[in-house]
Amino acid sequence: MTGPAPLPFRFKVGEETTWEMTEMRDVSSRLEGMLHLEDDVVILEWSRIDTIEEVGLTGGKEEKRVSDLEGWEIPVEWLVEARHVGGWFLPAVELRARALHVFEGIPGAKGASVRLRYARRDGAIAREMVAAINGVVRGEG
Repeated sequence: MTGPAPLPFRFKVGEETTWEMTEMRDVSSRLEGMLHLEDDVVILEWSRIDTIEEVGLTGGKEEKRVSDLEGWEIPVEWLVEARHVGGWFLPAVELRARALHVFEGIPGAKGASVRLRYARRDGAIAREMVAAINGVVRGEG
């Protein structure tokens, strides 16, 4: 059995601005990835994208760096639930785990939960994903 269509997600993971005498450097980082459900395993895969902007007396430049693909597999029995959060402005799927270690190592995770922001246009995919994950968690899938 395979799950619903993958849900694209993205979120900011940090921003840092530094100033020197004649130069300003701004580094912002975000994750872009996909949430999958395959049988009884939730799969998160993502790449980190760093945007580096430098402005100085001699001009400016912008550079983007994309990290290698990373991933995480989470057995559904380790989850308590999936739910919609954030409302219309910041829609997200939140995964809640049974233990603190489940999301350890996943950027943006806070304790036993991780929020994956998605574009509003992907709302139908998000609803299907949440229902499918919760169905497996409850033993219905």
